[in-house]
Amino acid sequence: MGTGRSADSLDPGAPPGQLKSMKTALHVIIALTAICCGCGGRAPEGAREGLVVVTSLAPHADLVKRLAGELADVSYLVPPGADPHTYEPLPSDMQRISSCDLYLTAGLPFEDAWLPRITGSSPGLRTVSLLDGIQLLQEEDGDGHADPHTWLSPGLMAIQAGNAARALQALDPADSIAISMRLDTVLAGIADLQEELHSELDSLRGSSILVVHPSYGYFAREFGLIQIAMEEGGSEATPSELADLVRQAGASGARFVVASPQFGTRTAEAVSSELGIPLVFHDPLAEDWMQGLRQLGAELAGGAVR
Repeated sequence: MGTGRSADSLDPGAPPGQLKSMKTALHVIIALTAICCGCGGRAPEGAREGLVVVTSLAPHADLVKRLAGELADVSYLVPPGADPHTYEPLPSDMQRISSCDLYLTAGLPFEDAWLPRITGSSPGLRTVSLLDGIQLLQEEDGDGHADPHTWLSPGLMAIQAGNAARALQALDPADSIAISMRLDTVLAGIADLQEELHSELDSLRGSSILVVHPSYGYFAREFGLIQIAMEEGGSEATPSELADLVRQAGASGARFVVASPQFGTRTAEAVSSELGIPLVFHDPLAEDWMQGLRQLGAELAGGAVR
């Protein structure tokens, strides 16, 4: 098996046409061999093939990519613009989870509903919660569920980075040092983001922000803001409820209205116009969550001086 030659080592004295044909044949053999070797499912224990990691959300996929580098193929389930609260995995999503090496959970409602079915059919699936060590808030919609929007707090993402790194190291001990080095880089980036956001938002501590959906509880807690949701019990406020909300927001000195693509912007635009306060757009599920939060901080700081 070790006596074959590469295409570049073929007899240079052969006629050009023959040499080209020999190279082409060899490339075909190599390609077929690679395909056949890759058809056996998951790599055997200790093999150095790339890991397959699935997360529920794009921000967590970005976090894992920063930690894993080229060691893992990372994907996420909830597509852009979808609402994670009402999302239901497709059959293809369930297949993707059941065949991956690691599924990192984030405390979302659909995980609680669907994960037992997936793990029941795939007992070897390794699942790890990113929320280990995090004190969760209760959602403001009154349904008794914990608030899952932890990825909007840089400080909590630092904890989740550590959880994700340990999960990757458990799967790939040989690359533990490389993962630790990437973790240091990620944590340094998060620390820089926190410093930048504090410099922009500390002067706004105690200010209220109006949001359509209560996604910003952890963000507000970290930076001393007050979140006021325009939803009532998980449903869009009625006209009378909205009128009451506008009065309360005006009395509380609300400074901003934050709108996101997962929910309609009509109510946010109406409230912004009624109160005469800036309307800020932010996608809480943007894959590049660090840049998204950086832009949100800049928008809030810029709106405060207008």
